[in-house]
Amino acid sequence: MSFIDTRFPVTISFGSTGGPIYKTSVISMRSGREKRNAEWAYPRHEYDASSGVKRMSDVEDLIAFFHVVLGRAHTFRWKDWGDYKSCKVDSDVANTDQTLTAGDGETVDFQLKKTYSFGAASRVRNITKPVSGTVVMAVNGASVTNFTVDTDTGIVTFTQSTWAVTALEASSSNDFFCIAGDHTGDIVNGTSIAIAGSTGNDGVYTVFSTVYDDGNSRTEIHVSEQIPDVTVDGSVKYGQPSDGAVVTAGYEFDVHARLETDELPVTLQGYKTGEVSVPVIEIKEDET
Repeated sequence: MSFIDTRFPVTISFGSTGGPIYKTSVISMRSGREKRNAEWAYPRHEYDASSGVKRMSDVEDLIAFFHVVLGRAHTFRWKDWGDYKSCKVDSDVANTDQTLTAGDGETVDFQLKKTYSFGAASRVRNITKPVSGTVVMAVNGASVTNFTVDTDTGIVTFTQSTWAVTALEASSSNDFFCIAGDHTGDIVNGTSIAIAGSTGNDGVYTVFSTVYDDGNSRTEIHVSEQIPDVTVDGSVKYGQPSDGAVVTAGYEFDVHARLETDELPVTLQGYKTGEVSVPVIEIKEDET
């Protein structure tokens, strides 16, 4: 069925048990040796929320939630209280918690990831259900805000500014593209611009300096690379992480999960108390 963008009641999930589960086949040889085959490259998380049901109000919330998700039919968000931040659970989220990748001067979409390390070994997990309003980003350690977050996929998209190329200078010593208006305060030296839709200049260029030409009401974007074509066309795109820039992120996140039952048998143990079985299982998604 469909994903319902709501959390399983956190008052119940807080007292639950569970975590990541791998699937490994173990074959015992006649010699006593073993052959082991890891059938899953990435784990699936499973939980038992029954231990989190402590009062009758929890039972009532669970019954309401069960009706909304139609048992196993719909998926939802689950807060794993032991692992729900880009940092340690008892630490504050920071925009340098997790390294995503290095920019190439053109790419604007980046998948949120979390790296688990122990000693020299590490594993990377895609984060597909970040919590709205918690994602913070940095490029080369500097905070940035020109991005949007898809909380259904965990993809961060940097917002680009686009300006038409109005003139250019292609020489061996002084190469620059011109755009209308004064944008010297918008473009930072040492970052990258991307040229797109041009006759022969498409690609990534490093900004050496920006100069406002008051007489022509335009900004000259001086670049370190040589501009190969003298045709004045195409657009300047700016705002994407520069070539080689380290993109980092911090966030809170949920697990994409569903109930592992179509039945909800409730046992009333006494006045205003109850017991119920609530197995929850993660929906595994593509990992890269």
